[in-house]
Amino acid sequence: MIIKCQTIQKQKMSDNYFRFPKPVWVCTIGFGLYLLSASTFSPKSIPSFLGPVGRFGAYLGETYPNGIFRLFVATVLIHAAESVYTVYLARERKLSTSATIKWTIQTFIFGFSSFLKLKAYRPKTD
Repeated sequence: MIIKCQTIQKQKMSDNYFRFPKPVWVCTIGFGLYLLSASTFSPKSIPSFLGPVGRFGAYLGETYPNGIFRLFVATVLIHAAESVYTVYLARERKLSTSATIKWTIQTFIFGFSSFLKLKAYRPKTD
């Protein structure tokens, strides 16, 4: 009876598997998405304290608005596609609904840094 309970508990824990990406990826991707969004929709609002990177983003947004918009749309589409595949992958690995939702949202925001953590996960089979 005890062994059976432990097996159920281990299985339940693996159903809820969720890991956050490394902080360096969260900061880098988050900043990149912010800069891309600001360059796309309001390049003049990019703060000056961002220095040369901010000026470069504003320059690209003002000089090449169509190209930046296309890059923004491509980024959203790629992240959306990764998210859809994440749902498939989470279901294949028999994760719970709540874990699947977490992985999907996280992958939509952080992209490959989240997706690769889920892809590397292999549930324990007893």
